[in-house]
Amino acid sequence: MSQNRHIVAHGIILNTYPFREIDRNFVLISPELGIIRATAYGACKVKSRFCAVVQPFVSATFNLYYNPQDQSYKLEDIAEADTHDELRADIRLIYLVSFYSDVIRNSFIAPEDFKSYYYMLVYSLEILEQQHDLHKSFIFFAAKFLFLNGTMNISDGCCICGQNAQMYYYDVGRAGLVCHNCASSHRFALNRISAKLFGIFLTGRYTALRELDIPAECFGSLYGLLLALMKSFFDKPLKTIDNLKYVFV
Repeated sequence: MSQNRHIVAHGIILNTYPFREIDRNFVLISPELGIIRATAYGACKVKSRFCAVVQPFVSATFNLYYNPQDQSYKLEDIAEADTHDELRADIRLIYLVSFYSDVIRNSFIAPEDFKSYYYMLVYSLEILEQQHDLHKSFIFFAAKFLFLNGTMNISDGCCICGQNAQMYYYDVGRAGLVCHNCASSHRFALNRISAKLFGIFLTGRYTALRELDIPAECFGSLYGLLLALMKSFFDKPLKTIDNLKYVFV
């Protein structure tokens, strides 16, 4: 049976770069296709209809042509484009969403998880645009990323003895939070409120999480732990991770 070469897919552009003199390649995340690379011919020309919309963080409906011989995609048309211009209005937002893009582009995503990663990004951007809350957006994105990758042992109380405590510590070997008595290291500490928030963001649905507030005193400890976990997840340092120090000053 012949494969359909004309594909319509929703997606968000993660990255773009010039290709030859007048063309532009872009990386797209789609709930239907996952992460793909495609070419927008002529998009580097100022008068091209693709020039303004084939840009990072643009979400749209993409009409693509798939060439099975070299497994390449060509952009034929684009519709319902949302350019998310507000994300380019602040350098902190640019750094943060560039980090999100970097994380996704350097992750292995199984076909059954395409939709989850896509909506993880959609909701992270929505928090930035609608609530202008950089803290909540980062906590949501990082916590959901770790949850999708199964890198957290989720439990009520200490993951070793099961007791509730006023202070918890992250245990690398068990990939979970432990109480003071069970902790082999006291490097990453979360108080009771921060630990509860962490669990809620790991497993909660977006409709509930978007209404939550993150107390300022909780963000510092959550940020330190999540950043360390994100760094340890990848074999090589992400190019954008150092820019986060300019986001959360």
